[in-house]
Amino acid sequence: MLTHQAFRLTPLRLLFMAKLPSFQFYPGDWMKDPALRACSLAARGLYMDMLCAFFESPDRGISPYPAGKLEAKAWAKVVGHRADYVKKLVAELELNRVLSRRPGDRRLYSRRMVREELERKKARDRQRKHRGSVTPGVTHLSQPSSSSSSSSSSSSSSNPITDRVAAAVNGETEKLAAAAFTEIGFESPFGRPNFQAIYVTHFIEAKKAGSWITQAMEATIQECQRLNIGIPPQFYEAKHDVEVRENASIKRSPL
Repeated sequence: MLTHQAFRLTPLRLLFMAKLPSFQFYPGDWMKDPALRACSLAARGLYMDMLCAFFESPDRGISPYPAGKLEAKAWAKVVGHRADYVKKLVAELELNRVLSRRPGDRRLYSRRMVREELERKKARDRQRKHRGSVTPGVTHLSQPSSSSSSSSSSSSSSNPITDRVAAAVNGETEKLAAAAFTEIGFESPFGRPNFQAIYVTHFIEAKKAGSWITQAMEATIQECQRLNIGIPPQFYEAKHDVEVRENASIKRSPL
């Protein structure tokens, strides 16, 4: 049975899965972008099918079909329409700069999808580099009580999740760890130590990379779900508030 959390899946699942099942879609961007609104209903419908094909392409975000005489025929087979009509619609999308062509081979591509794929690859590389530099024996962000500590199986065992903070929380980044919860509207950390450690690690990585805080929060949600770690309800509420704040601070280009 699908839970409400299942509808929060985003492309950041690439950090934990081999294949992405979906891509983010912003209805507000789709409905308000002037370039897209300048296109006909048919062109916008074709564009949506093309985005899906771009997403499934071996080079994500880039057309799987080469430019040239056979390009329109290839897209015509995808959407089930005449090649001459499809060619006209593609030209309309290009004219309004909804679609672009890659320099060199002239393949069509989605600027946004290519940009987001590049960010995912950078995030994945950072994750691999970070995991390779983790050292054991790091103190938890939230220390358990003395009674719970004494009941642990052994003092030499370490928690592989909270230990991940080792490579991130040191020197100046301690300030980022303290700011992780403040930046999403809370005066102090909440939730269990494992959850805190995962969020703070992603928060620090996002800050270093100049990424959105919502990306860190989504990565936290995905990892906690994968590891069956409880996520406090207020974290979901905070994510929604942060998304509204970030969306208001920029004017994004359409998908």
